[in-house]
Amino acid sequence: MMYKTIALVANYSYIRQVETTMKSVLCHNDDIRFYLLNTDIPQEWFSIMNDHLRHLNSKIVDRKIDGGLLINEHISQPHLDPVAYAKFFIPEKVPSDIVVYLDSDIIVNDSIEPLFQLSFSNNEALAMAHEVENPSYNDGVIVFNNIKLRENKNLANDMLKLGKDNGLINGDQTVMNNYFKGKIKDLPSVYNFEIGMDRWAFAANRQDMIDKLNSVHNPKVIHYANDDKPWNQFSVGRLRQLWWYYYDLDWAEVGFLKMPEAKKNIFKKFKWSTFTLTDSQDIAHIERLIKALPEWHIQIAAFTPVGFELAKLSQYENVTVYPAVKKYKLEQLLSNSDVYLDINYYQKFTELVTGILSSDRPVFAFSSSKGDFEKYSNYHIISDSEVDKMVSALKEFESSKDLH
Repeated sequence: MMYKTIALVANYSYIRQVETTMKSVLCHNDDIRFYLLNTDIPQEWFSIMNDHLRHLNSKIVDRKIDGGLLINEHISQPHLDPVAYAKFFIPEKVPSDIVVYLDSDIIVNDSIEPLFQLSFSNNEALAMAHEVENPSYNDGVIVFNNIKLRENKNLANDMLKLGKDNGLINGDQTVMNNYFKGKIKDLPSVYNFEIGMDRWAFAANRQDMIDKLNSVHNPKVIHYANDDKPWNQFSVGRLRQLWWYYYDLDWAEVGFLKMPEAKKNIFKKFKWSTFTLTDSQDIAHIERLIKALPEWHIQIAAFTPVGFELAKLSQYENVTVYPAVKKYKLEQLLSNSDVYLDINYYQKFTELVTGILSSDRPVFAFSSSKGDFEKYSNYHIISDSEVDKMVSALKEFESSKDLH
């Protein structure tokens, strides 16, 4: 059997991310041999994984790296780990001539067969996609031309020496860019869609980055770069639910799953949704509504980080909290919500609520939270002493829509 080779690098603390990456790969690609370069992952884990992978015509190989060789490598950002430098050993530790390396904050959402068929010129040692924020290359996805790379028997040691420089701007990635300057083949951005840069782009007001991200359609490899990871309690980047979709897959589903589009949305079970934008933690009767409406997806967003009183609402299965929401996500929430709940206290987002009312969608408010929108016939005010009446009104909305 001709295997296609994928190299991964991680330690045991990142094991669930490794498994998620592997599941996503095998949903769309067959006959994969994974090599996992690591310092501390137990033998039993590899045995368990190979029990799963055997049924998918694939396997994973343990490649241990001496952690002492990495301990003095420079880490330029808090969310990074020295084990990232283990990728320098891929030509030495992985026997295949062509190896696709994937960071473990990546999911694969389509076939990546063309990467294994990539041809290199005599001078090209590897292939990477350009960073979304600058002209350098991002090393989250690398196609290694091992035939060329093995010409230098001391490659890993030479690169590790460069990694000890405390002036490195971006750790191992800077080393890769500097060491292989002029020897890197360009990869299309669809093979390294740096969606994790969403937050940085908006925070820095980098419209050029936003435009680059928006120009990538149907990405095959999705990279949650930077520290805004989808497995954090909260994140503001796009495609958070897609990562959780792959994470949640049982190994029995992987390989023959056809990836229906609807199943990618983990909120599919909620037929109806509400939305509230707030600038405070005070939201009228919110927990009573959450508990009374388990079939409704209740979405709450804020332009700023949120405090505990809002954050704790995410413990309910039918609630999603969006801290530091960005324009693209706000527009998505508005367009996909059936009802707006004007139940936040203090600032009212007049233009937003007026736009919803003008679209003939219903807006519900309590008497203590209402804004100045009473002239609209679809703006409904309910007494704070009649929370059950709000619940009934939403259930009546369900019934009226079901009749259509």
